Amino acid sequence: MKIVYISHPIKGDKAGNIEKIIKIVRSINLFLPDIVPLTNYIADCLALNDDVKEERDKGLSNDEAILQSGIVDELWVFGNEISDGMRIEIDVAQKIGIPVRYFANQDFIKKEKGGSNAF
Repeated sequence: MKIVYISHPIKGDKAGNIEKIIKIVRSINLFLPDIVPLTNYIADCLALNDDVKEERDKGLSNDEAILQSGIVDELWVFGNEISDGMRIEIDVAQKIGIPVRYFANQDFIKKEKGGSNAF
């Protein structure tokens, strides 16, 4: 099993972006059985206020700690833009030698049984 940290923009349309991340995680879980998607930051996004610098910094330091823990095999980057938080995740991953891969969200649109989109 490969543990993959999912990097995706959050700021802006927070609810919409979290929904996209959940759909990506669902698709990975359903169609890539050897991948464990890691999105620890969703809990922090819901619990912490991104508009309060100290709370945003705590969330970002949590992300860095996870990346530096040694449990992450790859970082997968999604979305149409690289946010400031994503840039930090990418920089940390590259600094410590975690491979970084880039995907468009639509790369993970899969058809489930019955014809509905998993994403």
